[in-house]
Amino acid sequence: MQRGCEAGCLARFSGSVKLLTDLGRYRLVLGNPGESPDFETYTFNANGWLVGWYRAGVSYRCGLDGRAKSSRYATHGGRRFLRSANLSTEELCLEVQRAAQAVALWRDSGDARELPAVLLGKTPAQVGEAFQRVWPRVAILPPDQYAAAVVQMTQGCAYNRCRFCSFYKDVPYRVQSAAEFDIHLNAVESFFEAELSERRGFFLAAANAANADCDVLSRRLELLERQADNHSGWSKCWSGGVASFLDTFSQNERSLEQWRSLRDLGLKSLYLGIETGSVPLRRSWRKPGKPSEIIALAEKLKRAGMRLGVIVLSGADSDFIENAHNAATAQLLNQLPLDERDNIYISEYQPTNVWKDDAEYVEYRSACRRCTEELRAGLRFAAYPQGPVVSLYDVWQFLYI
Repeated sequence: MQRGCEAGCLARFSGSVKLLTDLGRYRLVLGNPGESPDFETYTFNANGWLVGWYRAGVSYRCGLDGRAKSSRYATHGGRRFLRSANLSTEELCLEVQRAAQAVALWRDSGDARELPAVLLGKTPAQVGEAFQRVWPRVAILPPDQYAAAVVQMTQGCAYNRCRFCSFYKDVPYRVQSAAEFDIHLNAVESFFEAELSERRGFFLAAANAANADCDVLSRRLELLERQADNHSGWSKCWSGGVASFLDTFSQNERSLEQWRSLRDLGLKSLYLGIETGSVPLRRSWRKPGKPSEIIALAEKLKRAGMRLGVIVLSGADSDFIENAHNAATAQLLNQLPLDERDNIYISEYQPTNVWKDDAEYVEYRSACRRCTEELRAGLRFAAYPQGPVVSLYDVWQFLYI
């Protein structure tokens, strides 16, 4: 894979550099994508921070925490799957040097536009250092919340015993006090700068923040709304609503009236980690809760006006097959009152991101995909836009950008 850039290696693009602006993003295009495969693109957010680039069939993304990933298609036997890899610090530095040369080419192109942001005014390392002072880490988000402004109401996971999950294993669970949360909100605003108004709603972190005590959760939502009322940069983001993860077993006694009150305070979307409908498999994975309890919870949340994202696993390992995972999970999902506002996310279980070669990776992913297709075939919902959106959820691709 081509890395970095020697001095002058982008000179061939001199005279064919364009700057496109759309949806709070700046995109430098080097070359002519419609005419030649020899082109590169560099994308910057509203602050001018580098968030992504493309070259020679490989896409790169840079997270706010300073980490970066490459993504390319691994092919074998006529099949292909997207495969990601983490960039080392050295590799990312070389890529940033290349991006700086692209910015220099644009400045020399004669485009006299004055931009609100300085492209590459901060390096990914500098952004990452600032990020670490605001968030311990953002381990995972639902796919449609990748562009949300994450606000850290809790740390860790209140349960933290699921056998298949390692996101929060070394993070003690705690709920931030009102004073801590207020300080955190100010730090979030300072970090995001102009980018805050481009965020699509707020996400209450971390693992299952919505299971906190109802009074505590209500007061934190009130603090968040007050911040939105008093700061113009927050109002557009607030219009996207507040979302959070919720487990399916710890808050089943919360009343319909309490959920409606939380919705009135801005909590609009909840993401339920259902994982499987197989009772033996739930027991093996140390996942509490019965299918009947999950159905009752979903019905209550929908009556309260919540939008739901339900997350289930799919896989080809013996655990899934021997415990009739697909049939039991489809049966459970089909009993949930999901509509066109909701999402079903299928996360294909991948025990590692280290593979001998593309052939091994594609073979494993192909086996998973066959199981996913079997699970999807068992669903009885109307196709979107009459029914919920059903899509894949690849946790190995996640970066908070």
